[in-house]
Amino acid sequence: MAKQKRRLRPWVPVAALFLIGMLMAGLVAVGVWAVSQADLSGGRNLELKTYSNFYGGTGEAPLYTVCVDAGHGGEDSGAVSYDTQRVEKTDNLTFALLLRQELREIGIGVVMTRTDDTTLSLEQRVNTAQANQCDLYICVHRNSGNGVTGGVEIWIDDDMNTWEMALGSNIMARLEQVGIQENLGVKGGSAGEEENVDYYVNSHTTMPSCLLELGYIDNVEDNSLFTRYQVQYAQATAQGIAATLDQMIQAGALEDRRDTTE
Repeated sequence: MAKQKRRLRPWVPVAALFLIGMLMAGLVAVGVWAVSQADLSGGRNLELKTYSNFYGGTGEAPLYTVCVDAGHGGEDSGAVSYDTQRVEKTDNLTFALLLRQELREIGIGVVMTRTDDTTLSLEQRVNTAQANQCDLYICVHRNSGNGVTGGVEIWIDDDMNTWEMALGSNIMARLEQVGIQENLGVKGGSAGEEENVDYYVNSHTTMPSCLLELGYIDNVEDNSLFTRYQVQYAQATAQGIAATLDQMIQAGALEDRRDTTE
C-alpha cells in the first residue's frame, strides 16, 4: 500500500483515531489465530498468537513479506556504549536475525537488507524493500543519549499514516507486555531539531514502515533488558507485525492473497 506523503502534519481522521484506539484496547478481532499463554520473560506473560493463515498452504511460500533492515553496519558502527563493550550495528543485526526467525515461524516472508557486517547506504536499504515489493518495512536501531534517558521509541512518517501508526502501536504494546524501561511513544518525524523531517527510510519507502529504537545503548538498564529479553522482544515485534498485516487485510488496505478454500 503506497503512503501518501504530506510535509505538514495533517489532522488524523476520526475514523482512523477510532480504529487505532480499538487496536490498542484490544477490541478488534483480527484474522484467524490460535491463542496461547507462554511465560516469555522471567515471570511476565505475553499473549502469543499463531498466524498460520499467512501461509498459502502446507509447504508453500509465504504470501506476505516484510523487509527487516538492521541499521548501520560495516564502516558505520552506529552508537557505542560508554564502556565501548556494545556497538549498535552488532545489536541491530543480532535482533534483526532473531526477528527474521520469529516472522518465518508464523508464516511471514522476510527480506533482509544485510545478514552480516556490511556497509549499506540508505538508498540501498530502501531499494531492497522496494525491489522485493515488501508489504511492510521495519528498521532496527538502538538509541543513544546522555546515559540517563532510557526506553523504547518508534518513529514513523510525520504525516502519521494510519497503518504506520497501527504498526508502531501494535509493536509497542507487545514490547510493553514483555517489559521495557519506558514507553517513549510512537512519534512522527525524526529526532532532529527540524520539524516535519522524516527519517530517510520512512520517507522513501512506499509500504508502511517504522524505525524501531530498542532502548538506549548508553543506558545500563536498557542494555540489561535488551540482553535478557531480546528473543522475547523479537517475538513481540513479530506478533505486532502480524497483527498489522491482518488488520490491513480485514480493512481492505492490503490484498487478501490467502486461499480460504478447503
